[in-house]
Amino acid sequence: MTPALARAVIAATLSVMVVSLTVGGAPPFDASRADAATTTVTSTGTASTTATNTASSIATSTSTGTATATSSPTSTATVTATSTGTATPTATATATATATATATATATATTTPVQPLQIVTTSLPTSLTNVAYVQLVAVVGGTLPYSWSVISGAPPEGISLDGGTGLVSGTPWNAGTGMFTVQVTDAASRVATQVFTVQIVANAQPISIATTSLPNPQPGVWYAQTVTVYGGTPPYNWSVISGALPSGLVLDTPTGSISGTANIGSATFTMQVTDSGGQLATQQLMLSIGSSVSIPATELPPAVTGSEYGFQLYATGGTGPYSWTVASGTLPPGLRLESWGRITGTPVFADVSAFSVQATDSWGGTATQGLVLGVHQRVGALAAGVVPPGGGFGLIVYTGGTVQQLVTATGCPVSTMALWSVSDGAFVIYVPGTTNSVVNASFLAAFPNGELPADTPLIAKCV
Repeated sequence: MTPALARAVIAATLSVMVVSLTVGGAPPFDASRADAATTTVTSTGTASTTATNTASSIATSTSTGTATATSSPTSTATVTATSTGTATPTATATATATATATATATATATTTPVQPLQIVTTSLPTSLTNVAYVQLVAVVGGTLPYSWSVISGAPPEGISLDGGTGLVSGTPWNAGTGMFTVQVTDAASRVATQVFTVQIVANAQPISIATTSLPNPQPGVWYAQTVTVYGGTPPYNWSVISGALPSGLVLDTPTGSISGTANIGSATFTMQVTDSGGQLATQQLMLSIGSSVSIPATELPPAVTGSEYGFQLYATGGTGPYSWTVASGTLPPGLRLESWGRITGTPVFADVSAFSVQATDSWGGTATQGLVLGVHQRVGALAAGVVPPGGGFGLIVYTGGTVQQLVTATGCPVSTMALWSVSDGAFVIYVPGTTNSVVNASFLAAFPNGELPADTPLIAKCV
């Protein structure tokens, strides 16, 4: 080459070319797999560089280039390739260098694991004819929404499967057994199946609540009553489905017993009982817990000697019925207090009696009240018979009252009157107006104070 060429600038052209690329070292990345977490991709490739140097006065020449290997998911490795050649004044030296590039790429994907689709309800209970039936075929896993279907067999007559909810429901009317296969399908078209057998038993006696009312509790007194059930199939389960029990009372759900110590108040509530076959019955009940027993202040009407007397006492509060007794004092002779609270009898003497009565309710609550009962003297009259005037004898029946009233009723002067009656099988005599106490002693012993009961038979003489 000429010297001019020695001053020439060395021109070098470097071309880098990826000549081959293969991917290996890991399986393809699948983000839909439940267990996918991290996938590593390793890429290898061979890159070649060709450097051409033209020179006139330089013996050797070195050129440098880069080779890039690319893999997917994206990763890049850079390799430096150096070519060295020897040039002569009259020749062009060409050198080719080959480099191998290895690229490693790591791709990380986070996914939500998908649980396998599964029907977790493995059996359905037995039921009774003419009893509402509701059961759920429950599912877990897969991807919402689900759809249910019967793919073989059939449920018992009157029962069906809801394809949108998985509810098996209805009211079977015939006894028998239904065997069927339920399939559930999720949003990703995964499926799961389960075979069910439902037995329907003839229901001989519908369930009902026999108790229609309860006695009222007494405030502060222990209370225990059981709501009873009729029909159905034990065991039973009780509940309060509306309202609430009075404060202080609780329900025993297996037995239907209501017990406790109630506070003052009232409550209306609805009881429900369910039997083992799913039958149910309801009953509304009410309990009133009032104040303690009390007897209002009462003014008793007066009684009259020889006349039948009757007056009914009453109490409030507590829980009836009430039982009545005389707590202190005594009633006028001839009168008595019945256990149901009625004062009755025929008073014998005019008198005023003070006494107190007590009322006891069905739970043992008590109340007392003082009373006063006056007995008026009845004006005497003859119920039958006459007394002949002028010394005749007459058989008479007296309506009751004093001897003096009897004398007035006969119309005889007191000084000419004599009376005989029978006491303990013997005659006793009374002579009005006598000053001889011995004469009338036996009579007054039989009829104290000269009081004659009603309908007393007498022999009278008007002298």
